[in-house]
Amino acid sequence: MPPSQSLNNDCVVPVHITYESLNEQTRLLDNNRNISNKQESPSQSEEKASKKQFFTGILLSVLSGCLFITNNFIIKEYKVVACDAIIVRGVFQVAVLSSFSLFRNYTLFPDTKRKLGMVLTQGMFGGFSFIGALMCVTYMPVADALVVMFSDPLVTMVVASIFLGEKLNALRVFSGSCILTGVTLVCRPPFIFGTDVQNDTTDDTFNQNLVANVSIPQVGLTGSLYMSKHDSDYWTGAAFAVAAVLTGTFHNIVVPLCKEIESVVLVCWVGFAAIIISAVSSQFNSEAMIATGRITEVTQEMWIIFVGLALSGMVAYIFLTKSLQMISPTLVSSLRSLEIIFAYGIESIIYATWPSLLSASGGLLVVFGVVVIATEKHLLSLRSRLRSRNDYEQI
Repeated sequence: MPPSQSLNNDCVVPVHITYESLNEQTRLLDNNRNISNKQESPSQSEEKASKKQFFTGILLSVLSGCLFITNNFIIKEYKVVACDAIIVRGVFQVAVLSSFSLFRNYTLFPDTKRKLGMVLTQGMFGGFSFIGALMCVTYMPVADALVVMFSDPLVTMVVASIFLGEKLNALRVFSGSCILTGVTLVCRPPFIFGTDVQNDTTDDTFNQNLVANVSIPQVGLTGSLYMSKHDSDYWTGAAFAVAAVLTGTFHNIVVPLCKEIESVVLVCWVGFAAIIISAVSSQFNSEAMIATGRITEVTQEMWIIFVGLALSGMVAYIFLTKSLQMISPTLVSSLRSLEIIFAYGIESIIYATWPSLLSASGGLLVVFGVVVIATEKHLLSLRSRLRSRNDYEQI
């Protein structure tokens, strides 16, 4: 036998494949393939969870804004006394948060004088900011008040530049100018626009009927006409809004110095400070009842409003805090600035009138400036990447 033939015979391995065995192997392969398709990889599961968290954070941020706006319009429409509403809200806040802190064994009273001083300071600033934010909407339109209060990034930027040494780049100056211009167009100070400033949508006939005490047809969802005259009440509300912005800015600066204190404890002290400040200010407000010994004169309807404002305000704050934990604070800040647009839209529906061109333009400028400040890092990063790409192409 030739060597080649012997080698070939040794290497041949007989294979017997039947039709049934081939079908069985094909079926097993198909089953394995289906199982592998149904099983998601860890990266796919994490991506789905991340998307769900992202959209949930956006939803919570929007819901918190809607609740805040609704509370402001309820205070405005039902002529709620802000001091009384703050006392009820503060009592709810302190009762719930202190109980939660004790349940979690949090320390309500810090162990050192320095920590206690910081906690009391942030509580005081937070309380004043909270009171100013509610007081301003009782004197001026809700949308105008929100425009002033959402100018806080401008104030924070200036304060951080003065006290913390942060540099002002061209982008910050541009965004700050947009916010300042927007607030000016909305408030229209007398030394720029004159002393007789009112909403452009009110005509002379309406003003004459109002002065002559003539019966005026009621329009809008609430059966009332809208007139926003920039009188002493308007500027009182603007002063409260500015005070809310300033005290809120210093509150935001002090809070980072209290890193060793739980946030629940800090918010509890804000509520306690708001109760004390409201109780003192109620003594100078003839309409206040709870802290002036006339608590029995509060109607049942007003008690329902007080409790509803307290509960919805706490829910809105919880939603806002949770959204900050789920998505970027930059995105939350940008979404919250849209409350200005929502407020102008709600005012147009409730009072059956459009906002003036100056107010609408000013509101949009403030929203634009807030979004630019919130996305500053992304814009600067994009500019640096484009500059690097141009330099590379030139080489």
